[in-house]
Amino acid sequence: MLPWGDALRRVWLPRLHEVVGNPRLTDGIRHWINESSFQVYVAPTTSGFILNYSDEMLVCDAFASETARFSRAAAETSSTITDVSRLPSSRAWQLIQWYYAAFYAAHALLRMCGIGLTYLEKGHASTIEEVSQLYGHPAALVTSGFYIVTQAPLNPTYGRGLKFDKIVHSKGSHDELWTLFVNFLDARAGDVLSNQRLPQREAQQISNEISALARLLRRAPHLNGTWLSSIRNDVTYRHTRSAWHPWRPVNGLPSLREKYPEDMSDVSAQIALAVGGASDLQRFRYACYSIVALCRVSCREMITRCPLGRRKSFQAGALAALDQLVAQRS
Repeated sequence: MLPWGDALRRVWLPRLHEVVGNPRLTDGIRHWINESSFQVYVAPTTSGFILNYSDEMLVCDAFASETARFSRAAAETSSTITDVSRLPSSRAWQLIQWYYAAFYAAHALLRMCGIGLTYLEKGHASTIEEVSQLYGHPAALVTSGFYIVTQAPLNPTYGRGLKFDKIVHSKGSHDELWTLFVNFLDARAGDVLSNQRLPQREAQQISNEISALARLLRRAPHLNGTWLSSIRNDVTYRHTRSAWHPWRPVNGLPSLREKYPEDMSDVSAQIALAVGGASDLQRFRYACYSIVALCRVSCREMITRCPLGRRKSFQAGALAALDQLVAQRS
């Protein structure tokens, strides 16, 4: 099995794996903003701003909170999918649940790497404005809306910072998430090749598989990476794709209930099944599996890297722990 956990470890948010116990900032980055634990050295613009900080572990706590929240949601969603004995061919809600499991898992993976899609409300914008004005900057530049949060380049004068880029014409949280995630995959496919901890052959194979997953998420005409969201919309709102009764033609999917959660750790196998799927629903199914599996592998890798031991890791109470509980009850 390829070392997927090690492949992504290099791009984790620095020191995130050191967070132990339950994160204090329960609402993540928005909680951090509410505490005004930042400086605004550079004037904000209508397109975004940078919030500088000195307490690195407090920012890690915020990202850990969001990582744990989304990974738990992914685990619980995938682990509670059930068969419908009276309608054994029914797959609609199983497909919808797998979509949301993948949606949450993608959010968790981004947070592990210090990337977030965050909606700032008026109160958060006002807090940032107040601090910004204390540093002599003009008012009315920070507004509510969706922001892409990333690590700002280290500034020798101002130190560390979080960069908030506003999405001016948002297409909604789902489309924005998948566009951000597919771009994240593109970047990982490139930088894994320079990961000196990995043998060249393994690095190349992982890069190829990440690229294959990204291409699937961009399946035409959804070149912005929103293919999964499109299939979800077809099933949920348009009631197409033969996922609902009368299932003609038969959708051809076996039960999507996850009987053995521990088997979901083979990312490569899931991507191969996704790429080689005989139908859109089969490709959709395994693409969702691939993203959830990658999240689980990354969570478990982070647990093993906790300097105070596996049981102390904030991840121990997240996805991996729920997997173990479900496995014991299977």
